[in-house]
Amino acid sequence: MLKIAAFKVYGGCKCQWCGDEDMLVLSLDHINNDGYKHRKYIGSGLYYWLKKNNYPPGFQTLCMSCNFAKRMNKGVLPLHRKDTFRK
Repeated sequence: MLKIAAFKVYGGCKCQWCGDEDMLVLSLDHINNDGYKHRKYIGSGLYYWLKKNNYPPGFQTLCMSCNFAKRMNKGVLPLHRKDTFRK
């Protein structure tokens, strides 16, 4: 599956911040907060695009909660989340 292959390249099948391993909530995060521009450029099919482009740098695996927290914190992962949610 393309999604799992991408996760393995970008840190594994777990959130790089809180450690959540639930595949239903994992997603890829644009580390430089340029996801909107990138999605506009490539359209849909991120996982296919990543494979086709040899998995370029600039992505990490995050759960949706951490991804949302990063977005709400102006593109920075809040420091308190890592200690609070680490398993």
